[in-house]
Amino acid sequence: MSKRKENFQLECVPVHQNKYAQKVTSGGVELKNLSVEFAPRHAIKQIPLLEEYHFVPYHEENILSKSNKKTLIKYIDVCSSIAKMTLELLGKNGDEISSILKGSQLADYLSTTSYLESQADSHILLKSLCAIMDAVTDTDFTRHVESYVDRYLLERDLDVLSKTLVQEIPLRGVLDIVLENIVPKKLKVAEVSNSSQPLCAKIIEVIQTNCLSANYSVAHSSLDLLDRGCLPSEMVDVFSWVPGSSLSFKDIDLFVMKYLNSSKEDHARLLRAASATIKDGGFIIVLEKTRLVPAEMFLSTIRKTTLPMLSEPDLEQTFKELKLRVICKKSDSLTSTLYLLRKVPVASYQDAVIPIEVGKYEKWVTELKEQIVEVISQPIKSKRIWLVSEGTNCSGVIGLVNCLRLEPGGSSIRCVFISEEVSTLPKFNTQTQFYEEILAKDLTMNIFKTNSWGSYRHFEMSEGTQSIEMEHAYLNLLTRGNLSSLTWIDSPLKYVTQSSDTLLCHVYYAPLNFKDVMLATGKLSQSE
Repeated sequence: MSKRKENFQLECVPVHQNKYAQKVTSGGVELKNLSVEFAPRHAIKQIPLLEEYHFVPYHEENILSKSNKKTLIKYIDVCSSIAKMTLELLGKNGDEISSILKGSQLADYLSTTSYLESQADSHILLKSLCAIMDAVTDTDFTRHVESYVDRYLLERDLDVLSKTLVQEIPLRGVLDIVLENIVPKKLKVAEVSNSSQPLCAKIIEVIQTNCLSANYSVAHSSLDLLDRGCLPSEMVDVFSWVPGSSLSFKDIDLFVMKYLNSSKEDHARLLRAASATIKDGGFIIVLEKTRLVPAEMFLSTIRKTTLPMLSEPDLEQTFKELKLRVICKKSDSLTSTLYLLRKVPVASYQDAVIPIEVGKYEKWVTELKEQIVEVISQPIKSKRIWLVSEGTNCSGVIGLVNCLRLEPGGSSIRCVFISEEVSTLPKFNTQTQFYEEILAKDLTMNIFKTNSWGSYRHFEMSEGTQSIEMEHAYLNLLTRGNLSSLTWIDSPLKYVTQSSDTLLCHVYYAPLNFKDVMLATGKLSQSE
């Protein structure tokens, strides 16, 4: 130890500073009157991409944040209030109104007035209700109702209630599962749509974020309704499609169905056709209205029709009949549900299970290399290598699998990661009934945490920072020269041990002059 210390000291270079003579000396080098100048900032500053990485269950019944859900419920209540006013103008009594607006909550006068005075473009339902209420006194009220309800059905996917499941959360997480389990660098994606804004733009954005490309095709039933401005230029092939006719797609990796205004039978027929177009192991995204809000029940009543809606039990029964596995289910608990389905072929697999033990690499590294070499030398499509980590929160198995998937033979790698806090699960075994569904879905990542299966996903960090209470803080600029970045910052004084009767700092006066302003705005360097 002493020899190491001696060698370390010999390698050091002594530096001497004389603050009175304003010089620094080291060996034969002497610096005098050294001053520091700040380098000018670039005029164009690239915005960093900040993301968070956390566990996401495959099945989530309520994905909305508390604030978003509160806002949407308030919007629903306002729509219910407008529907109630319209029914009262039509001469309906209390019992009739209650039977139509079942389970509705009414907004207060101030909230309703506020929404009516500031209607947003995404308030499609509210605008339709207001138009119907204004037309109550018209002699041709029935025709107006038919027109407004039909228009609402065409634009329903643009309403704020229909956008809950096409945001980054959960859509990006669902698409990342697809990309993680598909080997080709260029995907074949097909979408069937009858709305003005298909889902293609958001899907292509996620694909490009992962440095992949896609051959994307959209079959649209009403090209005159399509908003081509929302389509990525020269990246999407759009063609006309007649509902009920056959689909010309073939060997599709991902098939997309979003808010199709169709009956249960027509939807099942289209889903069967979609299943025939995708590859074995391919995926289908189904996003549908599974609940009607009270205001939509009102529209159904006065239009004397049933607004298109497919319940979750009906959809899941269709999936079961078509032998499509439900990989993900995301619900906003208000109006819509998003499903990720997979066409899993019936095949017998040759499974190899390799337990991953931290620090005991000699037990599994050699076996893993041998298994991968076997897959490469004797390509067997039904060969799967399961890397299993149990009873630990930090094994590195997720990163290992992500790397191995990019190597030759990596498509056969699977991951099972059971966190340390879970002790009630049986030990992983391909013959155990508890893991039958995991084996059948054949996903790359199978992580059990918080009493559910899921995977770890990247999402953009929310804007702003969280504030915390602290005893010591100081003010500083996050960006030199930008006074708007003046922020309270956690002070390192919290690590200083001091007695309770000691005064750490006493401000007698704090002057502020023109030079301070010049320094803060970056117009004057610190040395001047």
